[in-house]
Amino acid sequence: MKKAVSPLISFVLTILLVSAATTIVLTVIKPAFDSMSDSGVVNEATQNLELMNSAIKQVASESQGSKRTITLTVSDGEYGIDATKDFIYYNYTTKTDFSPQGIIGNVRLDKSPVFIEYFNNYVENSNASPPWTIKNGTWTITSGEYSGQNGVVYYNFGTVNYFSLEGRITNKAGTNGEIFALPVSLDYLRLYLTFDENSGNYSYDYSGFNKTGTLYNGTTICSGGTCPTWTTGKSDYALQFDGSNDYVNVTSLSSMGTTVELWKKTATDSAWYHLVNSSGTLYVNGVAGSGQVIPITNSSGTVVIGKDVSGNYFNGTIDEVKIYNRSLSDNEVKADYELGIKKLSSTGRTDSVSASTNVYLVLANPNGNTYFDEVKIKTNKRSMMLSIPYLNVDLNGTARIPKGSYQLTVENKGLNTAVNKPIIEITIA
Repeated sequence: MKKAVSPLISFVLTILLVSAATTIVLTVIKPAFDSMSDSGVVNEATQNLELMNSAIKQVASESQGSKRTITLTVSDGEYGIDATKDFIYYNYTTKTDFSPQGIIGNVRLDKSPVFIEYFNNYVENSNASPPWTIKNGTWTITSGEYSGQNGVVYYNFGTVNYFSLEGRITNKAGTNGEIFALPVSLDYLRLYLTFDENSGNYSYDYSGFNKTGTLYNGTTICSGGTCPTWTTGKSDYALQFDGSNDYVNVTSLSSMGTTVELWKKTATDSAWYHLVNSSGTLYVNGVAGSGQVIPITNSSGTVVIGKDVSGNYFNGTIDEVKIYNRSLSDNEVKADYELGIKKLSSTGRTDSVSASTNVYLVLANPNGNTYFDEVKIKTNKRSMMLSIPYLNVDLNGTARIPKGSYQLTVENKGLNTAVNKPIIEITIA
């Protein structure tokens, strides 16, 4: 005969089953619903932005005074108009780690952007300064992109942490253009040899001071890129030195500076080390350390890369050489340790930089011509931005459109003769 389950045991089992069911709801079902909710909101936002885009294009193609009225239903987040940079956008904080990125139709999807520079809003053949400061070279707006030739520009964004860089780079001629960030002003950077050329006898200076490095074997300028040898680097490409008489020579650097920095890997050790000597303090991989020698010397303004102060030639690989003319703090060294290999020499995005950094964002091509566009700084937060930029429209309006239902009026207000673009104003009806 089976024994009956006691009321106490039955009660305990019921409690355990309810607890287990609640746990399943919290850990499985709710995140699934949140993910579905995020997906639904982003799909709605994509459709709404395309609806606004269609109305903008229609009235822009018509005469002054033409209008369209559209209905917008907003389940979450907020829409807006950036009249300075000429794009419409939608901001949303996701409930999960749902984070699609890319382009759907006309809509750009970006995770956690804190800065976006579309170059559409500038006058054709003008420059983008301000906010960009031109260090040197020729910089002009060309078909909504920033064309940089033989020079460098920079922009101080401000302090941010846990961020990544993104951009679209189109190399037209010469060396690769690059997007990178510094923890101090570009004005303090006196030399930056990326060693990304991967051929030839010269390495070009991305600091804006145009101090080209020349490859030598003994007293002879290398021929055919045979010495030092171009190879795979810590970031893109690098130079491999034979430990006998290979070096890179940089002349007329009036001040060696107080901070020297590079990445190196010896021929007998496969590990890369980031080394900084700042006013006599040695840092190894971002922290104060010892046991490493920096293979760089300076004599009367001539810098030799590949030989140390004891006269020993370096046997191994060197990458990303920088010289600053001021000391770096511990935090700045840590930031440069992370930033030094998180740059862009082609369209894409970098990994996240955790160090809290006063970001100086730099666009550079010291010996060629590169087009830059869609330059972005992003954090690792759950915010998202969907946007549509405009090249041939001057957007107007300050409307912020949060959760709810709205009637929007899109109107052609006439021609902005300064930029030869129709003025399109968006208001809540």
